[in-house]
Amino acid sequence: MNRFFMTTFAVLSAGLAHAAVSGGHAPVTNATPACTTSPCANTADAQSRGDMLEREGKNVLDKIRQSADDRTRWKTVLYSEGTSTSELELTIVKSADFKMRLDPKAGTLSFSTATSLDTFAIHDRRSRVDPCPSYNIRIVEASPAHALIRHVCPKKEYQPGKFYMSNQYFLYDVETGTATSIWLAAASGKETPFPSARPHPTVQPIRGGYMVKWAGDFPGDSPSGKIELRNKYMPQSVSGKRSLVCIDVSDPGAPAVENGMCEGEALEKLASHGAGTGAQGKEG
Repeated sequence: MNRFFMTTFAVLSAGLAHAAVSGGHAPVTNATPACTTSPCANTADAQSRGDMLEREGKNVLDKIRQSADDRTRWKTVLYSEGTSTSELELTIVKSADFKMRLDPKAGTLSFSTATSLDTFAIHDRRSRVDPCPSYNIRIVEASPAHALIRHVCPKKEYQPGKFYMSNQYFLYDVETGTATSIWLAAASGKETPFPSARPHPTVQPIRGGYMVKWAGDFPGDSPSGKIELRNKYMPQSVSGKRSLVCIDVSDPGAPAVENGMCEGEALEKLASHGAGTGAQGKEG
């Protein structure tokens, strides 16, 4: 089953009943007569059943991408195999002109508003051995000031007998122009289940920053049992530039800065223009 049908099936199965494509309900389509031959004899131009399903699926995805409702558009998944602009771009918050663009050839992910543009390294295509040759990006939640992004590497046998898969969530902050990992799990066992976060981590905007909460069984090759995260991410000056700093507040009486409960990894910034100056990587 190719990526297009996987995407279409996932979208149709994941809750178009909750989408705002058609007044909050799944769109109504005319029933298509059953087809017993290929090409399909009961279509005007003798299309195959697969062609018909692909066209109908594309129409559904186009409606989602073009929806005026932000949360409906977040159902869109950006795949590293994408080639067209519509497959690689997503308007996150329409009222703020807040957008995201994946460039698989360059291995970059960019976030832009009317006054800023930040570009980060999301994948290294130069690596001789690539354990994650295909990946996907999606929005979990967002506001005009931030976005919680999920980056998934599906299980892949990248060399004979060697497997890799990962599941990462990172927080992008518009004001500082930084992207910081808040949750990451990876696995390399052939029989190991995909390291899903159950439930998704949540990001709550608070005064001057963000609160990240998550509690669950941490997955992986050797599951480490139940873990609870209570981390604040606060904008601070680092080497004269604004960045997000993690503070573990699981013990309110003894907050700890960038300790072992903080994921600690920031995406390398390759370029920045406008409002977000950040402290990561190179700036243009």
